[in-house]
Amino acid sequence: MHPAYAGYLLIYGVMSVAGVLCVFATVVTFGSLVNSIVTTTRKFVSILFSIYMFGHSCSVLQYGAIFAIFVTVCYNFYVDNFAEKTPRDGEKQRHAA
Repeated sequence: MHPAYAGYLLIYGVMSVAGVLCVFATVVTFGSLVNSIVTTTRKFVSILFSIYMFGHSCSVLQYGAIFAIFVTVCYNFYVDNFAEKTPRDGEKQRHAA
């Protein structure tokens, strides 16, 4: 009906497949936890970009939610990279035997 949009639909489809492949590669390579952190961070940056570039406004509650996301992502990064790792109970028993 609108042949001028066929190219846009093709690009949209290719980019969708590329996105799914990136998600799949991230899950296979790093695990689902890293994938969820990457996705949350991407959405967080997208929201901040939208507020800054397009002048979108937020309520105090929304800014509180943005702050909570930031703190959570930073905490996950800290725990994954700097916190002292302690063995689980099952690992203690295996190493003790």
